[in-house]
Amino acid sequence: EEIREAVKKVENPKHALQIYNYGKSIIIDDTYNSNPDGFRVAINMLANYSHEYQKIVITRGIIELGELSNEIHEQIGGEIAFMADELVIITPDFVEPLKKGAGTKYQTKVMIKTNSLELLAYLNEHKKTKSVILLENRIPEIIRYELKK
Repeated sequence: EEIREAVKKVENPKHALQIYNYGKSIIIDDTYNSNPDGFRVAINMLANYSHEYQKIVITRGIIELGELSNEIHEQIGGEIAFMADELVIITPDFVEPLKKGAGTKYQTKVMIKTNSLELLAYLNEHKKTKSVILLENRIPEIIRYELKK
């Protein structure tokens, strides 16, 4: 019983699947770090929100996957396409495998925004809309600062 009570008090580390409001939008902040299983869990959290919400994934991809990197990013791109309306890729590293995985089957819009100010403007637009935005893996500090406001 003591262990159960202690477990209830355990909190996720900061930026590990934390959910908070951002204007009319909801942020799922999973920027602490990323791995394939954790990324999939975060993607699946989008299913908790009705179709009234525009579902967006903003990511740089997952670093340090070695020779399986392209394959894993393609799989994750497909899973994002199944769950999200938009995929925003913020570094050039994994653009091709994520885009290939997202394909065209679900008509997910794929955007590349490697400029932090451009990404900030994009987020500010969505602050006024009913969106659920998954932030996966590291994000620019200017974005983190904006979200703290």
